[in-house]
Amino acid sequence: MRLRAAVQDLFGDEPAAPGSAAADARDDEAQSLLAAAEAQLGELRQAWAAALGRARQAERDWQNAQQAVTRLDAAVDEALRAGREPVARAHQRELNMWQGRLEALAGRRRAETDLAEHLALAARGLDQKLAAARGRLDELAARNQMAAAHEQLGALRQTLAQLAAGLPEGKDRAP
Repeated sequence: MRLRAAVQDLFGDEPAAPGSAAADARDDEAQSLLAAAEAQLGELRQAWAAALGRARQAERDWQNAQQAVTRLDAAVDEALRAGREPVARAHQRELNMWQGRLEALAGRRRAETDLAEHLALAARGLDQKLAAARGRLDELAARNQMAAAHEQLGALRQTLAQLAAGLPEGKDRAP
């Protein structure tokens, strides 16, 4: 019942009588939609956390590969200065392999970081939309409660007017 006005505003339907099955169904539907969106936000946050973990792992893997490339490059230079060409060639082959791995890891690092950023933005956006929807539903519920209070006040005034009309005039009025 509390969300009758919210459902009307959200779905554009004619208002159902408070307490009616239609009003209760609409209230339940609005709550169900909000709960589903909150569950989706939870799943989105979990996906973001997982993507963030993968991005951090990709960064560590890239840093390890960068260190290997730096170490092997120095080993190639040292072997060449020492005149040990077979050792330098072996280090160069390993260096080439690590450089290829480094490029692949750089791509993975960028992709994982982009995905984590995209999911973070999506989670923040959905969270803001849910907060706005909750605020709007609360506002509509307050408006609905105010309308119900005005209806009760009108009914009370009508009852008092009927009672006043039924009382005798003058000194003989009942206390």
